[in-house]
Amino acid sequence: MASDVMINGRQGVEASLADWKHVSLCFGNVEMRLESLHRGSGDTLIALTSTSISIMTKTLENVFPHLLLKEPITLADKLLGKTIVMRGSAIFEWDSACGHVTSITNHSDMLIPVLRILENVSDASVVFEKSPLSPDFQWR
Repeated sequence: MASDVMINGRQGVEASLADWKHVSLCFGNVEMRLESLHRGSGDTLIALTSTSISIMTKTLENVFPHLLLKEPITLADKLLGKTIVMRGSAIFEWDSACGHVTSITNHSDMLIPVLRILENVSDASVVFEKSPLSPDFQWR
């Protein structure tokens, strides 16, 4: 991997490690599993993933604190203790001239599992509207 690899628009491996450290501090039972690996167009490799996370009190405090300020806190109550499984992908771009991965773009769909728990789009919108985490599991 190139030392200046671009990962989701941020440069360097350290940026990605910082993101994953933040995820591990904010969620419980974080597990990412490789489901399949495919060759994409040109010099790309596509990994399909499944990421499992548990929503804990620390998740609500750090990722969805606005849900704790609303009365009643039913959305927070519905999410607390739930484990969600997100489907996602990572696209690795290979530069054959330098022999390194130069770009990685990944995302995981957090919206669908949250919708399944809350059962309506309006509540899911409230969950993500003021969160530092987007519905595609990216830090803003």
